[in-house]
Amino acid sequence: MTNSISSLRKNEDYWAIWIAFIVIAGVLSGILTKVPKIGKWSDDPLTPFLVIKAGVVVGNILLSLLVLMLGLGLLTAITVAVMKAGSFGRNLAGFAVLFVLACIANWIANQVNIKYWGLSYALWALLLGLLVSNTSGAPGGCRRRPRASCSSKQAWCCWAPRSCSKRLWRSARRG
Repeated sequence: MTNSISSLRKNEDYWAIWIAFIVIAGVLSGILTKVPKIGKWSDDPLTPFLVIKAGVVVGNILLSLLVLMLGLGLLTAITVAVMKAGSFGRNLAGFAVLFVLACIANWIANQVNIKYWGLSYALWALLLGLLVSNTSGAPGGCRRRPRASCSSKQAWCCWAPRSCSKRLWRSARRG
């Protein structure tokens, strides 16, 4: 029994599921109430980061994005540290770089003309990744990322319930 529990501790599939449970529990308990969303923009590139109500700027989403980055980064870095698959600090730094690149990809994709042509954030993320890796090289925390599939599995486990619940909600509204 001890060997099976010890082997589970080092299995990235189980960690992805546990992180998804943590995120879902945070939503159900009311701790996680809203995820910041980078908005659409046309002329002013800072507009997507502003919170505008009734035509008046009432704040921005930068602090929320920073908290999201730190929270998810800590979860993934703890996972890698417990699995003994790499350094806690290097993983956290690598996650921060990837998070910023993902935000930039979303920001580019939300430009009105780019969105009109259907060029999604995935394309921009791929292009940014290729640009960074072929010009300056991968940052230290991303270079030899141990168990790189672990982060993608964690992302899928967190994304899938959200996607399924959206579909269920839409179908329930239709009747």
